[in-house]
Amino acid sequence: MTAAPLPNVYTPEAVAAHLGVSERTLRDMARQLGACRMFGNRMILTEGDVQLIMEAARCPTPSTGAAPQQEK
Repeated sequence: MTAAPLPNVYTPEAVAAHLGVSERTLRDMARQLGACRMFGNRMILTEGDVQLIMEAARCPTPSTGAAPQQEK
């Protein structure tokens, strides 16, 4: 029996730097969402965790400034 491959993991520091946000903000958001893995005092993020964080950061409503004009 072969073991399933381990998922790719990322550090909060690397993800925060890539997104241009503070590491503290990213860590807080990950904890609130439950989108992280904790091993002692070490946090890691899987691809799924990063996707959850990105979805949670999505704007709640689309911008109306770019909405197409309706014909009357």
